[in-house]
Amino acid sequence: AKDNTRYLHRTFRGKDSYVGAIFLDALCAPDFSSFNSIIYGHNLKNGEMFGHLKRLYDVDYNSKANYKKHPKIWIITPDQSMEYEIFAFREVIVNKDNEVFTVDLSDGTNRILFFERQIAQSQKDTGITPSEENHMITLSTCVTRKRDKRFIVQAIALSTLV
Repeated sequence: AKDNTRYLHRTFRGKDSYVGAIFLDALCAPDFSSFNSIIYGHNLKNGEMFGHLKRLYDVDYNSKANYKKHPKIWIITPDQSMEYEIFAFREVIVNKDNEVFTVDLSDGTNRILFFERQIAQSQKDTGITPSEENHMITLSTCVTRKRDKRFIVQAIALSTLV
């Protein structure tokens, strides 16, 4: 869509829906070729959308959370299937200037520094070290119970199958 509000309360088919749809940030390339493809989804209590992200990964929310049980994310579109490996996860303050929501970084040095900061802030060290060539996705919930934060999961691209 042209902005990040269209699918907040619409299905992917454009029908009105309180829960909306999972959607890619309007600034991101639709083919996931942006450095950081940001995907938003509501944090629904029944577990739908991104309602399970906190349960699966947030150790502050769920003491039994274990990223090792679910270390990968698959994105499947009509044109391709992409595999990603999780390297960081945590709650972040809702602020559009937060670097987590950076879509493009063309300079390799800046990418490395970006990755290092994300890993340093992660709830757990996953042992994954991205390189400057890596592209990534960020899954972001809507605000959490704390109202000023979102829970995010970040992963680097491993492969693309067309």
